[in-house]
Amino acid sequence: MEMLGRLEQSACVAQVEAMLGSLELAIVHWLADLLAVVAESQQENHMGVDQLAIIIAPNLVRIETENPMVAVTVSKASVQVFRAVVRTRFQRRQRGADDELKENVEPSTVALE
Repeated sequence: MEMLGRLEQSACVAQVEAMLGSLELAIVHWLADLLAVVAESQQENHMGVDQLAIIIAPNLVRIETENPMVAVTVSKASVQVFRAVVRTRFQRRQRGADDELKENVEPSTVALE
């Protein structure tokens, strides 16, 4: 069930990214990468991916409606999409760090079992 949710989120993120122009997409990715760096220090700053998305995402979307229910719904949707973008960038950084660590391990330091 959770895997289906992740696939749906990935598809949603891809659709939103396809709607953005190249400049807007570059800015969103830059911001997501910056927030991924902040989220890496969650133990110290208490700001993980979820918290950062909740704070930042509503400020990225212009909501032009008089209906407060529509505004709240759009705001929540923006948080979900941006959370998925930041989480993807965060996980990519984590995988990159893991790969870098693997590359830097010298064969003489690896214990054979």
